[in-house]
Amino acid sequence: MPEFREKVRIASGVDRVWRALTDPAEVTQWDTGVVEPLDAPHDYPRPGQHVRWRYRLGVLPMTLHDRPSEVVENSVLRSQIRLGPFDFDETYDLVSVAQDASELSARMLV
Repeated sequence: MPEFREKVRIASGVDRVWRALTDPAEVTQWDTGVVEPLDAPHDYPRPGQHVRWRYRLGVLPMTLHDRPSEVVENSVLRSQIRLGPFDFDETYDLVSVAQDASELSARMLV
């Protein structure tokens, strides 16, 4: 199973970065493929939910299926993602490195 990892330092506190990862209105601003949430509940993300997102892969319109499996507020967001024929195990780990700086690690198993 291929694995991809990336780590980035962000000049914002963990509260702000967490909101960008979990507020559906903000996800559409940084994830270039996500067009809009189709049915994100008010308490997204919670383990066991199934949330659909309108997604565009190049010119192809698709539906991304997001199933959060582990959520630790301001720290861990892990989801099972299905996009067309592809399944991903996606994990974001977030840590504070200073008062106004965070480190975000992303891991994806395809």
